[in-house]
Amino acid sequence: MDDAADGLMNIYLESIQKAKESTNLDQACLEGGQGTNFVLDYVYQHLQEFKLIFCCSAGTEYEDYLDRLGEIEESYYLEFVRKYGQDKMTVDPFFIHVFCRAGWQTIYEVVMHNRTYKEAQSFMDSTVLFNRAGWKAVMGIEK
Repeated sequence: MDDAADGLMNIYLESIQKAKESTNLDQACLEGGQGTNFVLDYVYQHLQEFKLIFCCSAGTEYEDYLDRLGEIEESYYLEFVRKYGQDKMTVDPFFIHVFCRAGWQTIYEVVMHNRTYKEAQSFMDSTVLFNRAGWKAVMGIEK
């Protein structure tokens, strides 16, 4: 399980780094969407390991794995909001905290509910669209 967990963490960190290096909002959103696809692909390539990590890891070194991913996402979104948010809009750091944790819950849910890869992909595509619109709204972006 170490290899699968480390591999996902590395893919996610690379995705976050690409989004951070983006020079505009559209590129950052594109990188984020591609990162979601990479994460989902990787999870489904190692589905049995992630069923154990996500659903059966209480009392192991992986019981806080999703929280660690959420912390990384939270750190990124705090920076993302400062970089791209409109001056008149403020986003409560607690909102960012909760929403970033909830974002990883979506990956957990498709795994826990035994969604096929195709079903998970469709669900995550909808989630990305929903999240993009929501972040733009809370950040005061009129696109």
